Amino acid sequence: MRSADFSASAGATEWRLDAGWLDRPTVSVRGSPSGRGLGLTFDGCGDGLFSENHPLARAQSFTVEALFQPHRGGLAEQRFVHLGCGVDDDRLLLELRAAKGGWYGDVFFKQGESEVVLADPARIHLWHAWYAMACVVQGRTCIAYINGVEQARAQLSRPVRPLAGGPLSMGQRLNGVWPFYGDIAALRFSPIARTGRDLWTGNVAHDLPVGP
Repeated sequence: MRSADFSASAGATEWRLDAGWLDRPTVSVRGSPSGRGLGLTFDGCGDGLFSENHPLARAQSFTVEALFQPHRGGLAEQRFVHLGCGVDDDRLLLELRAAKGGWYGDVFFKQGESEVVLADPARIHLWHAWYAMACVVQGRTCIAYINGVEQARAQLSRPVRPLAGGPLSMGQRLNGVWPFYGDIAALRFSPIARTGRDLWTGNVAHDLPVGP
């Protein structure tokens, strides 16, 4: 099944990562991410990008998606997208955990006293292939998807409030730990709860131009 592509993304903010991102005035670079292929490659040691603001400030229902390719040989725990969402360490993270035979997805969302972890260690995925991970939040429900297939869901203790603005990091946490080893090609931020065929899958990578 082919996922929704870039032409079907009205209302969303899409970031297509390439070497040009390394020179953007609103982006800080740590280490030496490279843009020689599709997206940007992060070395799993210190590479990271930091943006001053994430695009979902004031969104109350939302979807965060990342198109990425994890490489074998990184840390056991890796964070590749981190949204800082205001005070009290509120945050959303897209993560992975290394496991026997591959890896599984892990999503964390915290707002005030309410937080959820979305992970299923039984859902193992292979290294060195393109995937799309999504976190969808609406009301009290949080759902994690990989390639449009639900991985886990959980209920917040209270309905989500409009997100506060804040910074965003790619390739590692905002505080610089748990770096990601692999490639990130694109991010999509939607102020709606996407489902089913509206979500990206790894096939979207074929719609992107390859960098120099």
